[in-house]
Amino acid sequence: MTRPPFGRGVDRRPATSRQRWTTVCAALAAAAFASNLAASWRDDRRHVLAAGDHLPLETQLHNGQAHEVLLPGTAVEVRVGRPVREIDQVLVGLGTDRDWSDDAPVRADDGVRLVPVAWSARPVNNSAGQEVADQEIDVHLVAGERRVELARGTGREVASETVSSDTAVLVAADEDQELVVEVTFDGLTQRIDVTTGELDRGAAEGLSARPQRIDSPCPDARPCQLQTGAAWRPHADRATLSTGALAPYAWDDELGWADEGRHWAEIDLRPSVASYAVDRAGAARQVVDVGELEVTLDGQEPRRSEALEGGETSSSARYGSAVFAVDDDATPRELRVSRTLHLEGGASPSRVRVTGRYPLERD
Repeated sequence: MTRPPFGRGVDRRPATSRQRWTTVCAALAAAAFASNLAASWRDDRRHVLAAGDHLPLETQLHNGQAHEVLLPGTAVEVRVGRPVREIDQVLVGLGTDRDWSDDAPVRADDGVRLVPVAWSARPVNNSAGQEVADQEIDVHLVAGERRVELARGTGREVASETVSSDTAVLVAADEDQELVVEVTFDGLTQRIDVTTGELDRGAAEGLSARPQRIDSPCPDARPCQLQTGAAWRPHADRATLSTGALAPYAWDDELGWADEGRHWAEIDLRPSVASYAVDRAGAARQVVDVGELEVTLDGQEPRRSEALEGGETSSSARYGSAVFAVDDDATPRELRVSRTLHLEGGASPSRVRVTGRYPLERD
């Protein structure tokens, strides 16, 4: 009998029950090992944070240098702790991922460090009366191209979040990237270099190093007289001007931030309206209208003004204000004002121009 070529010399017997059982047991053992290995890997990865991940901290941060960032109406204090590779999970807010039977620490992924960051906010009186309620504050931790938002909201909202204690988070950041904290208000970002501790305030420098305010040139107790060279003169007791002090500040709710190296300076203006004018012979004519109150500071027109457009009467006087841009190293010297009074009747002159020049002195 001829045997098949591939079966030559091979005695094929059916596998015994013992052999089949051994094979099944080996397969089950291999599957169990693979399953245990996968479960162990999953457990090892359960609390591992990749770059950009962040979790709330349930403890106060006591190490690290504190930095105060001044904003209009708000001061934000930021503290960055020493980076670590892992942290006890009881110090971290894991939320629904917490398993109290599991005591594995929260760890950083390869090439990543865990950075504790805390911040708080409080109101401050540095906004020169500007309305800051609707302006948002953004706080970020930046590592290279990766940005992690720490806080966002108005000054009042951010301050209310930290009214009882600092807010703290654990941020996973790449090990090879420099850490920077950025605090932004109305388009201006102040930056803290975490390594050096240096704070770049930019145009916000004016919040911490403002020039001195300048005394009122025409206080209410001694109002200044508006003068004219015309034949018809306004009644002396009514053609006057009172002002507030010239107050410097860094941010304006309409103009925004002053340019770096400059500041805003606002002055309140309270003109009195003459009800009539007299000539040298004592004849009187009624003042029927007044023009815009024009004001300059060292020849510069205001960047913003309010309620100076004229049209008021002696019984409906309005108080106004003007805002100027001033160099930080400059000393304002002179305030000038002028306006036109319109007289009744068709006789000439139909209008009278009144002016005033008032020197300024620092407090």
